[in-house]
Amino acid sequence: MSVIALLSVAPVIEDSMASEVAAAVDALEDFDVSYETNPMGTVIEADDIDTLLEAVAAAHKAVD
Repeated sequence: MSVIALLSVAPVIEDSMASEVAAAVDALEDFDVSYETNPMGTVIEADDIDTLLEAVAAAHKAVD
């Protein structure tokens, strides 16, 4: 069974957040997940919830 999440970065600054989004996507490379970016966020798919949660946490930390 696959699990899917949508990760979205809400702008909290007036400048571009492109570098933060890129950092979050780069963090996903360390995990066994597939992802697709789109205008509203990044869709992430994993085989299990633990992998998905670890990947999302790493992406969140990369933006922090």
